Amino acid sequence: MKRILLTLILLSPLAFAEEIKLTPLSEYIKIADPNDEVTWEFISKRCAAISLTLTTRWFPEGSEQYQTNKENYGVYALAAMEMRKKKYPNADVQKITTSITNDILRLIDPIDSIMIESQDKTGSFLENWLMSDIVICEGLFK
Repeated sequence: MKRILLTLILLSPLAFAEEIKLTPLSEYIKIADPNDEVTWEFISKRCAAISLTLTTRWFPEGSEQYQTNKENYGVYALAAMEMRKKKYPNADVQKITTSITNDILRLIDPIDSIMIESQDKTGSFLENWLMSDIVICEGLFK
C-alpha cells in the first residue's frame, strides 16, 4: 500500500503538469478579434515571454540584444497589464500584475524548448516560426 501511495505521489505532478502548445502569432491573428482586449493581452504576453526568454536564456547580460529585449519585455508586459485593466477596470492592480507575470513566466520554458530544438536542428535558435512572432511583435508595438 505504501509503495502504491508513494508512486502516486511521485507521478502526480506529471499527471497534472500543464502542457502548453504554442501556435504562431500569424495563425492566431487570423482568427482573433482585433478589437478585443483579450486578443491584445494574449499577444502582449506572448511578445513579453519571447523577449524575456531571449533576455534570460540566450543573450549575455550587457549585450545590445540583451538590453533591447529587456526593454521590449517591459513594453509588452505593460501592454498586457493595460489590456487586463481595460477588461477588468475594478480589479486590484497587484493581482493583475501577479497574474500577467505568472502567465508570461509559464511561457518561457515552452518557448525556450522551441529555440533549443531549432538550434539543435539548424544551428540557429531563431530558425523557426518564433522569428516571425518577433517581427509581428515589433510591428505591432513600435
